[in-house]
Amino acid sequence: MKKTSKHKQNKKELQPLYLYMRQTEKNRKKEYEQFLESASEHLSIPKDVIAGQAIISMTGNHSLRVANYRAVEEYSTEQVKLSLGRKSLVVTGSHLLMEYFRKDEIKIVGNISNISFV
Repeated sequence: MKKTSKHKQNKKELQPLYLYMRQTEKNRKKEYEQFLESASEHLSIPKDVIAGQAIISMTGNHSLRVANYRAVEEYSTEQVKLSLGRKSLVVTGSHLLMEYFRKDEIKIVGNISNISFV
């Protein structure tokens, strides 16, 4: 006689719950997007700003300003890594310097050669 594991049995029994939870999460994300869209229109502010997304402004290859960053993860004259929440922004180059950094904004100057998200 073959025994079925409790895990498989529980998984089968809970499958409707998993499907419901997945659908509920999708609906929440859709509602959140609609809220941001509506607030953005009424306030005349880009929805990225309302959502707290990072705002990156670059002037030439010598100056980079990042608003709404979370933390400085690494810092050297060749590389600066900033946490943006789920992703990180990596700035590479030479003679990099944090001209200023505040709680919500940072400015990096130097010879910027590459910017990437990891």
